[in-house]
Formats: sequence, structure tokens, C-alpha cells
Amino acid sequence: MNERMEILLATCNGALFLREQLDSILSQTDENWHLTISDDGSEDGTKEIIRDYTGLYPNRIQQRVSGRHFGNARDHFFYLANTCDARWMM
Repeated sequence: MNERMEILLATCNGALFLREQLDSILSQTDENWHLTISDDGSEDGTKEIIRDYTGLYPNRIQQRVSGRHFGNARDHFFYLANTCDARWMM
């Protein structure tokens, strides 16, 4: 089991605040974390922001692509939680 903190982020049309949220996560002083993002069919530029950040921070941020539409935050987050191998997740 991985000892780092895994941050799970389920997105859907969150472009308006996503850069600010990602920059806030990246500015944390504790460096024992990794971020996994999954998008649920955004149509507002969210996917492009995710692509930009995963390209800039490949060791910190990864995108998980499910290939399906969840339609709600609960199922989307549980999908991410089930793919996580970290001891701690948030």
C-alpha cells in the first residue's frame, strides 16, 4: 500500500475555478501527496485544463479516464476511490 496521501478530484464543468483549485493544491507545503483527476464529460474547458496540468506536473497529477458517464458526484468519487492504492485519500 502506498504511504502518500492521494487526493481524488472528480470534475464536471468546473473550468471556472479549476485552475485556482489546482494551484492551491500544488502550493501545499507537505509534499507527500499525489492528485488523481477524473472528468465526467465536461464541455467548458475543464478537460483542457486537466491536460495542461497533467502535462506540467506528470509526477504529481494524473488523469484517470473511465470511459463512462457517471452523472453524479457520488458514483464518480467512488470510482476514483476504488482505483486508489494509497493508505490515505481525500
